[in-house]
Amino acid sequence: MIIDCHHHLLAENWYKKSLLKDIATNILGPLVKDRLTEDEYNNPEIFYERVYQNVFDETGDLLVKNMKEAGVDKTCIFSFDAELTRGVAEVSIDEQNEKIAVAASKYPEKLIPFYSINPRQNKAVERFKYGLRNLGMKGIKLHPPLGGFLPSDDICYPIYRACMEHGVPVIFHTGSLQPIPSSDIAHPSHVEKVALDFPRLPIILAHFSLTSWEDALRLASKYSNLYFDFSLLFLTYLENPTEAYRRLRKFLDEIGPERVFWGTDGPFYNDIFPTKRWVKTIKSPDPSIYANITFSNKEIDLIMGNAFANLLNIV
Repeated sequence: MIIDCHHHLLAENWYKKSLLKDIATNILGPLVKDRLTEDEYNNPEIFYERVYQNVFDETGDLLVKNMKEAGVDKTCIFSFDAELTRGVAEVSIDEQNEKIAVAASKYPEKLIPFYSINPRQNKAVERFKYGLRNLGMKGIKLHPPLGGFLPSDDICYPIYRACMEHGVPVIFHTGSLQPIPSSDIAHPSHVEKVALDFPRLPIILAHFSLTSWEDALRLASKYSNLYFDFSLLFLTYLENPTEAYRRLRKFLDEIGPERVFWGTDGPFYNDIFPTKRWVKTIKSPDPSIYANITFSNKEIDLIMGNAFANLLNIV
């Protein structure tokens, strides 16, 4: 079973255009520059259109089509709440969560819905519990930099207690990601108190914590309830394939494949590193690239989906 544990559904009116432009310019722009003509790259409107041409998909239809082409069995889907830091868009975070649930109900065998809310929002825990009870949500995705909070803040604790009550995990964005302000908020060290106070709460640190991956790994050696997804590791692969495999191997050696999950952070990077290619990169790697770094078939099966399925009790 192949499961993408990290994928965003979104539409253009889910977020303020200023945020989408920041993401396009500062995060995606440098990665697509070689694919655009000079005129396309320097024209703000054309550049924006090209960057997002295969991204917006609030129904999940494009995602499921892409999954079929890539051989992915299931995908965990969610939004992210930027309302308190970047403004309320045309479609509110509550409406976004409803649309996530609708997409999952349309493709119940394919899509796994997670809730998204800023713990600083009014009645955040009540809204989250509504999602668990009425929308079929299977967990929650929290984005500290976009929300302006630390995972260790007291205001977050009712969310964690709700997760414990319903037996669901929490995913944190971790690692520095420009142009989002206060990127230190996303350092994995801020999750330590949560891991200590909620030792039975499954906590997933997204993206291997990006450039803070060594700090994250040291933390995981202390707390067995810390898990990781390695979405965005393909960005390292694009620069240095051997380093990407070496880093993955180190995580598996340190904490085991049962706590490491494959993901894409789609759809933002679908044109930069297609899902089908990312699947092949892990399931059928080129031995000339990773030299003496090896992965067993059992390890690959676990990180590509079986481990995440075990965590969520997916048969």
